Amino acid sequence: MQPFRLARVAAQAEGLRLRGYLRRQMRRAIFAAIAVAFFLAALALGEVAGVLALVARFPVIEAVLIVLGGNLLLALLFLALALSSRPGVSEVEALRLRETARMEMLRLFSTASLIGVATRVLREALQRRRDRD
Repeated sequence: MQPFRLARVAAQAEGLRLRGYLRRQMRRAIFAAIAVAFFLAALALGEVAGVLALVARFPVIEAVLIVLGGNLLLALLFLALALSSRPGVSEVEALRLRETARMEMLRLFSTASLIGVATRVLREALQRRRDRD
């Protein structure tokens, strides 16, 4: 592969990886917002409505604890979804492709620089030989 083509492939792979990363972060933010909404509902409205419904069957304190526990369980569930973050298949493949292209590009550039150094050394050696003759 030509160095410029490798650079283009690496840039495209990085673009794919970043799009996947941003998509994943957006999903995490949405789940976090849902978790916050449920947490606020647990603190503000959940207890009142639940307690009013449960007071007929349970003492007031037990009714409050049942409603609070249910809302906090939902908040923890959505918070766990927001905190779970694994890169998707396309992100992993794009990262692998980017690294492969980058390593190949480095190899080509290092080979080219070695050829340049070897050419210069040979040219200087030939020049010295001509100067002696």
